Amino acid sequence: MPSPFESGSLASIFATPVWSFKPAGGVAIGERLAGYLRELRDADPRGRAGGSAGVWQSRDDLHRTEDLAELVSIISDASRAALSLLQVECTLKITGLWGNISRGQSALHEHTHPNNYLSGVFYARMPEGAGAIAFKDPRPQTRVFRPRTLRDNPLNSLEFECAATTGTLLLFPAWLEHGVRPSRTEDERITIAWNLMITGPLGSHEELAYSEL
Repeated sequence: MPSPFESGSLASIFATPVWSFKPAGGVAIGERLAGYLRELRDADPRGRAGGSAGVWQSRDDLHRTEDLAELVSIISDASRAALSLLQVECTLKITGLWGNISRGQSALHEHTHPNNYLSGVFYARMPEGAGAIAFKDPRPQTRVFRPRTLRDNPLNSLEFECAATTGTLLLFPAWLEHGVRPSRTEDERITIAWNLMITGPLGSHEELAYSEL
């Protein structure tokens, strides 16, 4: 049956970017960092999270240690690539970087990272069945009305689950609400997370004033 339209197109407007990078040698880097975080946990079993809910969390200044210098350099490269795609001009600085070790049904509630521009996570160890990160649709109006869907896809989903593997690095807007699903394995899930904030001058305030009209 011939199409009733001469042409057609789809404009994906107001997109929310989530970048995924596979650093060269990422699996080997992950193995080394997983061992380093286990050493930190052995020295401080309670960690920053107080050892609650089956999740161990390190202090948040690991970006200042020599052991994380390689990852910090990779984060810098990934951030420059993201800024290039966004076509924005600014300098970013890490405001915090910490390690997480969890296992079993441990999950992380939905949250954002206020007072930061970008956030990210590196998967030092992501065994099969480990809890995936899930991003929530930031547009509140999408929940006003929802028809029955035949199959989830990027155009109709209210959440996006990213099944990252060991050695993967994700970067996303710090305002994007996200959480971690419960794991289906007792193997340890080991990640390193961080925040990035703009340093120096920001853009023109006239741009924001115009957007409010």
